[in-house]
Amino acid sequence: MSLPTSEPLSNDSERSLPPARRRRRKRRILPQGTDEKFSFLEEVARRVTPSFDFFLFCLIAGLVLTVAMFIEQWPLVVMAALLAPFMAPVLGMALGIVLGSVRFFLQAFGGLLVGGALVFLCGVLGGALMNLRTLNYSITLPYQFTQFTWANFLLLVLGAGLTRI
Repeated sequence: MSLPTSEPLSNDSERSLPPARRRRRKRRILPQGTDEKFSFLEEVARRVTPSFDFFLFCLIAGLVLTVAMFIEQWPLVVMAALLAPFMAPVLGMALGIVLGSVRFFLQAFGGLLVGGALVFLCGVLGGALMNLRTLNYSITLPYQFTQFTWANFLLLVLGAGLTRI
């Protein structure tokens, strides 16, 4: 007498797949499907997953922001904002909620936390460098932010145009 199992037996075609392909199939966000909707959602999920580029641009933007605050040049602050990566993990968190995938949501949330921590650590580094600079330090950067010059205006227009592309 055989007892029923709690797991359905897999078919022979799945057993013949290599182990890496079976693991990849288990990691998919959506169930297997050939529909155009499934392939579109898989592509969106791949694009909003935090990658090496996201973390690299977080680090670069944080370093440029640290240098900008250290040498008190606000055009570099704008440049750091332009270098900041596209916030794909936020969209990934939204996609994880909509799809009901807790694993994907936590992966995107973790990527957002790591990216924010990289920028924060660059700020801590900049603050430590500011303490080493001089004791007679006057903050002029907020004053520069309130001044209108044509060069600053053109930089702002250029940045807005680049973000539109």
